[in-house]
Amino acid sequence: MVKGLFIAWEKGFKRIEVECDNALL
Repeated sequence: MVKGLFIAWEKGFKRIEVECDNALL
């Protein structure tokens, strides 16, 4: 359960990071 939660968090973090990069551009 914890591992799955970490994977979901990592995916969400990467998605937010991409959105921030797009906002800067």
